[in-house]
Amino acid sequence: MNTLPPALPEDSSFVPFFFDILKQHTPNDFTRGLLMNGRHGAVEAPALIIAGWHDVLLDADLAHFSAMRQSAASARARNDTQLVIGPWAHGMFQHVVGDLDFGFRASGMFLDLREDLTALQLRWFDRWLSGKGGEPNREAPVKIFVQGANRWRDESDWPLARAVETPLFLAGGGGLLNAPEPQTSPQSFLYDPANPCPTMGGPILMPPTYRRGPVNQRVWLERTDVLAFTSDPLDADVEVTGPVQAILHAATTGRDTDWVVKLCDVHPDGATISVCDGVLRARFRDSFDSPSLVEPGEVNRYEVALSSTSMLFKRGHRLCVLVTSSDFPRYDRNPNTGDWPSEAVRFEPARQSIFCGGDRCSRIILPIVTMPG
Repeated sequence: MNTLPPALPEDSSFVPFFFDILKQHTPNDFTRGLLMNGRHGAVEAPALIIAGWHDVLLDADLAHFSAMRQSAASARARNDTQLVIGPWAHGMFQHVVGDLDFGFRASGMFLDLREDLTALQLRWFDRWLSGKGGEPNREAPVKIFVQGANRWRDESDWPLARAVETPLFLAGGGGLLNAPEPQTSPQSFLYDPANPCPTMGGPILMPPTYRRGPVNQRVWLERTDVLAFTSDPLDADVEVTGPVQAILHAATTGRDTDWVVKLCDVHPDGATISVCDGVLRARFRDSFDSPSLVEPGEVNRYEVALSSTSMLFKRGHRLCVLVTSSDFPRYDRNPNTGDWPSEAVRFEPARQSIFCGGDRCSRIILPIVTMPG
């Protein structure tokens, strides 16, 4: 058991809004009032939404696009809203992101061989804001950058209707399989909030101390509180484009805990590069509106959203799923006691168990896309 240092005083002059947010443990009228959610029915103008696969705002951008296409007040707004997603982190329209170089096409200067991001925006402004009119909008509603292939591609909508949800199952020996194995002993680790996994890349806003985007997970793989499940080398290219989800059957000795899941691309040289990730606090396993603590030792089903991606896993590469319970300081540490992290005064280590095979087959669900021809 560990005792926490005293919290900063509530009257601290350090970013008062930050402390207002910390007081909101679950979504409520205050937090909903800060969002665009539910207001798209009043929007009559189309939107140009520019997002990044490694941007902390990606999920909000995708939800904004879908809501505009479905619920905007005018046919023009619904039909002409456009979405552009590059391989970028927040505010980084460049071709080197994290540990990867996606090539010159990934730069905001080269959306394709004809124009750059600025030219795209200027054409948008001319069409809708300048009063000059301009040519009718003949562009695809969605333009995505497929990482790995390192090419832009036009799509008719998001998410892609042709993507097939395909499960890969976590195996007791650390494998990642196409079919569930028979029930095996759970894979376990000890999560100690006093020694959390350090943040290693991802969609974060903490430069320059913490690097953003796709980053080698070598530090995580050397820890005893991270489980790794890895596929055999691929015998053909596999494209994953769309929202990724993990379903964990898991137990903890704590009254509450966190589940962190990362999908990674393992290169032939062994580099394990993060692709997308997600986190779920155990008390929110049913919903944010109905939090409930867990019974220590009870096996529960957890649905962990890993955001969305477009990634071509190349032949000879392997897929890897990492499971742990912290990613600090990106996420606050769960004390495992059932207390809210912002109010906790002590830490308790917890034994975490991930169940594989049989009726409790933990798995990751990938939206697999097969290109024509």
